[in-house]
Amino acid sequence: MTVLEGNKRHRLEHWHRLRLAKEDYYGIYDRLTETTPEFYQHLKKQYGIKLDFDNSGNITDTYQIIDEKKYMLFILKYPK
Repeated sequence: MTVLEGNKRHRLEHWHRLRLAKEDYYGIYDRLTETTPEFYQHLKKQYGIKLDFDNSGNITDTYQIIDEKKYMLFILKYPK
């Protein structure tokens, strides 16, 4: 596997986990559902992950792990 393939796979896993977490938080997943700032705060507080945003306010594929133990729970709860 090349580095590029590994990065792509990692990004896809990241987006998949976010979708599962959003579904869990809102009770249903709908791509058209507007994600509220409370969801982002929930991820930060509950799972120790701080998402990065671009200049337009859209989520990017980068993030910061602010609490490794909580982040591990995120990984375990939402498998790839």
